[in-house]
Amino acid sequence: MKQDTIIEAIEAKIGDTDHLIWRIGITNDPDRSQLYWSETEKKKIFFWTHWQAESLQDAQTIKSHFMHKYGMKNGSENGPEEVDGEFIYLF
Repeated sequence: MKQDTIIEAIEAKIGDTDHLIWRIGITNDPDRSQLYWSETEKKKIFFWTHWQAESLQDAQTIKSHFMHKYGMKNGSENGPEEVDGEFIYLF
């Protein structure tokens, strides 16, 4: 999915909510990351959504955009998923 399309989808999803409550990350396995956040970190992931970017670089650009523009929390913390993932997730 193109960067602009993902950015528009994320902006539509977050709407006028408090942007500081959202967490954004990059992964190579959205199902594993969702399981990690819900079971290991005990986070509520009711609003989990993920999109597949066209490349890791695109995913990193999108993540950086939302972290800097809206102050969203970092969901991937530069783990292994950050190195080879191209899925953006938001919850």
